[in-house]
Amino acid sequence: MTTYIMDTSIADEKVKTDIARLRRLTPAGVRVANFRIGQIVKSEARNNAPISPKQSQIAQRNKSGKTKQKVTPGGLQRSIRVMEVNEKYVDIGVPSNSEAGSYARKIHDFKGVDWHNRGVGTVAKGPQADEKFISRAIQTKLSAIRKVFESEIRRVLDKL
Repeated sequence: MTTYIMDTSIADEKVKTDIARLRRLTPAGVRVANFRIGQIVKSEARNNAPISPKQSQIAQRNKSGKTKQKVTPGGLQRSIRVMEVNEKYVDIGVPSNSEAGSYARKIHDFKGVDWHNRGVGTVAKGPQADEKFISRAIQTKLSAIRKVFESEIRRVLDKL
Protein backbone atom coordinates (compact mmCIF):
# COMPACT_ATOMS: atom_id res chain seq x y z
CA MET A 1 0.00 0.00 0.00
CA THR A 2 2.51 2.60 1.10
CA THR A 3 6.29 2.71 1.03
CA TYR A 4 8.10 5.06 3.35
CA ILE A 5 11.67 5.78 2.31
CA MET A 6 13.38 6.69 5.53
CA ASP A 7 15.48 9.53 4.10
CA THR A 8 12.56 11.45 2.64
CA SER A 9 9.55 10.59 4.76
CA ILE A 10 11.11 11.66 8.03
CA ALA A 11 11.71 15.38 8.17
CA ASP A 12 13.60 15.22 11.48
CA GLU A 13 17.18 16.31 10.67
CA LYS A 14 18.68 14.42 13.62
CA VAL A 15 17.22 11.14 12.35
CA LYS A 16 18.46 11.86 8.81
CA THR A 17 21.95 12.50 10.20
CA ASP A 18 21.83 9.26 12.20
CA ILE A 19 20.72 7.29 9.13
CA ALA A 20 23.59 8.68 7.03
CA ARG A 21 26.11 7.99 9.80
CA LEU A 22 24.89 4.42 10.28
CA ARG A 23 24.99 3.78 6.52
CA ARG A 24 28.64 4.84 6.45
CA LEU A 25 29.46 2.54 9.35
CA THR A 26 27.49 -0.53 8.28
CA PRO A 27 24.66 -1.22 5.82
CA ALA A 28 23.72 -4.28 7.92
CA GLY A 29 23.21 -1.98 10.90
CA VAL A 30 20.73 0.05 8.87
CA ARG A 31 18.80 -3.12 7.99
CA VAL A 32 18.66 -4.09 11.67
CA ALA A 33 17.54 -0.58 12.62
CA ASN A 34 14.96 -0.52 9.83
CA PHE A 35 13.59 -3.88 10.97
CA ARG A 36 13.20 -2.60 14.53
CA ILE A 37 11.61 0.63 13.28
CA GLY A 38 9.21 -1.34 11.10
CA GLN A 39 7.98 -3.25 14.15
CA ILE A 40 7.52 -0.03 16.14
CA VAL A 41 5.62 1.74 13.35
CA LYS A 42 3.51 -1.34 12.53
CA SER A 43 2.40 -1.60 16.14
CA GLU A 44 1.49 2.10 16.30
CA ALA A 45 -0.27 1.94 12.92
CA ARG A 46 -2.40 -0.93 14.22
CA ASN A 47 -3.35 1.23 17.20
CA ASN A 48 -4.27 4.06 14.83
CA ALA A 49 -6.29 1.96 12.36
CA PRO A 50 -10.09 2.13 12.36
CA ILE A 51 -11.96 -1.05 13.32
CA SER A 52 -13.92 -2.91 10.67
CA PRO A 53 -17.69 -3.11 11.27
CA LYS A 54 -19.27 -6.19 12.81
CA GLN A 55 -21.30 -8.57 10.68
CA SER A 56 -24.54 -7.32 12.25
CA GLN A 57 -23.65 -3.71 11.40
CA ILE A 58 -23.07 -4.63 7.77
CA ALA A 59 -26.34 -6.60 7.69
CA GLN A 60 -28.19 -3.49 8.91
CA ARG A 61 -26.82 -1.56 5.91
CA ASN A 62 -28.04 -4.17 3.42
CA LYS A 63 -31.71 -4.21 2.48
CA SER A 64 -31.86 -8.00 2.72
CA GLY A 65 -30.31 -8.05 6.20
CA LYS A 66 -27.81 -10.69 5.11
CA THR A 67 -24.10 -10.43 4.55
CA LYS A 68 -22.20 -12.10 1.76
CA GLN A 69 -19.32 -13.14 3.97
CA LYS A 70 -18.43 -13.47 7.62
CA VAL A 71 -16.87 -10.26 8.87
CA THR A 72 -14.54 -10.19 11.86
CA PRO A 73 -13.85 -6.73 13.28
CA GLY A 74 -10.20 -5.66 13.21
CA GLY A 75 -9.35 -6.95 9.75
CA LEU A 76 -7.53 -3.74 8.86
CA GLN A 77 -5.47 -3.89 12.05
CA ARG A 78 -4.52 -7.52 11.43
CA SER A 79 -3.58 -6.77 7.82
CA ILE A 80 -0.96 -4.08 8.52
CA ARG A 81 2.45 -5.61 7.85
CA VAL A 82 6.12 -4.81 7.54
CA MET A 83 6.32 -5.85 3.91
CA GLU A 84 9.98 -5.26 3.11
CA VAL A 85 13.08 -4.16 4.98
CA ASN A 86 16.46 -3.32 3.49
CA GLU A 87 19.23 -0.77 3.97
CA LYS A 88 17.30 1.95 2.11
CA TYR A 89 13.76 1.75 3.43
CA VAL A 90 11.06 0.02 5.43
CA ASP A 91 7.87 -0.79 3.54
CA ILE A 92 4.86 -0.80 5.87
CA GLY A 93 1.43 -1.37 4.42
CA VAL A 94 -1.45 -3.69 3.74
CA PRO A 95 -0.95 -6.41 1.12
CA SER A 96 -3.62 -6.37 -1.58
CA ASN A 97 -4.34 -10.08 -0.98
CA SER A 98 -4.90 -9.62 2.77
CA GLU A 99 -8.14 -9.46 4.72
CA ALA A 100 -8.36 -5.66 4.30
CA GLY A 101 -6.49 -5.42 1.01
CA SER A 102 -9.51 -4.28 -0.98
CA TYR A 103 -10.28 -1.24 1.16
CA ALA A 104 -7.17 -0.30 3.17
CA ARG A 105 -5.97 2.42 0.79
CA LYS A 106 -9.41 4.01 0.74
CA ILE A 107 -9.44 4.14 4.55
CA HIS A 108 -5.86 5.46 4.73
CA ASP A 109 -5.95 8.07 1.98
CA PHE A 110 -9.51 9.06 1.10
CA LYS A 111 -11.44 10.14 4.21
CA GLY A 112 -14.03 12.71 3.18
CA VAL A 113 -13.94 11.48 -0.41
CA ASP A 114 -14.89 7.78 -0.28
CA TRP A 115 -15.83 7.51 3.38
CA HIS A 116 -17.05 9.92 6.02
CA ASN A 117 -18.45 8.23 9.12
CA ARG A 118 -16.54 6.47 11.85
CA GLY A 119 -18.23 3.28 13.00
CA VAL A 120 -19.12 2.31 16.55
CA GLY A 121 -15.96 0.27 17.12
CA THR A 122 -13.73 2.98 15.71
CA VAL A 123 -15.40 5.65 17.86
CA ALA A 124 -14.96 3.43 20.94
CA LYS A 125 -11.28 2.99 20.08
CA GLY A 126 -10.77 6.74 20.37
CA PRO A 127 -9.71 9.72 18.27
CA GLN A 128 -6.43 8.13 17.16
CA ALA A 129 -8.41 5.58 15.10
CA ASP A 130 -8.75 7.49 11.87
CA GLU A 131 -7.26 7.98 8.42
CA LYS A 132 -3.51 8.21 7.68
CA PHE A 133 -2.91 5.54 10.30
CA ILE A 134 0.53 4.59 8.93
CA SER A 135 1.70 8.14 8.22
CA ARG A 136 0.67 9.28 11.69
CA ALA A 137 2.42 6.28 13.26
CA ILE A 138 5.75 7.45 11.84
CA GLN A 139 5.28 10.97 13.17
CA THR A 140 4.10 9.75 16.58
CA LYS A 141 7.07 7.44 16.98
CA LEU A 142 9.86 9.78 15.79
CA SER A 143 11.60 9.82 19.18
CA ALA A 144 11.54 5.99 19.31
CA ILE A 145 12.88 5.86 15.73
CA ARG A 146 15.68 8.23 16.71
CA LYS A 147 16.57 6.03 19.70
CA VAL A 148 16.76 2.94 17.48
CA PHE A 149 19.29 4.59 15.16
CA GLU A 150 21.29 5.96 18.09
CA SER A 151 21.44 2.52 19.73
CA GLU A 152 22.55 0.86 16.48
CA ILE A 153 25.27 3.49 16.02
CA ARG A 154 26.48 2.87 19.58
CA ARG A 155 26.41 -0.90 19.00
CA VAL A 156 28.51 -0.58 15.85
CA LEU A 157 30.95 1.89 17.41
CA ASP A 158 31.43 -0.39 20.43
CA LYS A 159 32.62 -3.14 18.08
CA LEU A 160 35.26 -0.91 16.44
